[in-house]
Amino acid sequence: MNNDIIYGPLPPEREAEAVALVRSVFDTAVAPGYGEQGRATFHDYVTQLAFSQRSQGAFALTAEQGGKVIGVIEVLDTGHVALLFVSPDRQGLGVGGELMRRAVAHCRRSSGAPTQFTVNASPNAVPAYERMGFAATNTEQELNGVRFVPMTMPLSPPATS
Repeated sequence: MNNDIIYGPLPPEREAEAVALVRSVFDTAVAPGYGEQGRATFHDYVTQLAFSQRSQGAFALTAEQGGKVIGVIEVLDTGHVALLFVSPDRQGLGVGGELMRRAVAHCRRSSGAPTQFTVNASPNAVPAYERMGFAATNTEQELNGVRFVPMTMPLSPPATS
């Protein structure tokens, strides 16, 4: 089995696998801190249909290992990180950070690139986002049962030679 991690755009035929990963990680790591409304709100947001519909104003990247999706990031055209999830057995190994780095690079190549990334981080993900360069812009919030900490990360312009 190949243990190399391959990063790239999320092809439409892998959306179902990405959705399954996001839901599984959410259900295990995030959902226990939410009430029923928050869990339902998140599950409604993360369906294959919703994912496909958002792709018109967003892009998604995956990390794959051994032919399996082990991480996914979805970034809206506004620079808002809508989703960043990594398989529990690959967390802490830099997969999320590499997905973020590649998402930033992708935005820098785009015309009308955002000047910052924003994210509504689940409370348990705040330390990971801080390690990536995000800072909280407010205290924990709750909307439709979903608990989050609004965070932002300025995007410096790409270096020119």
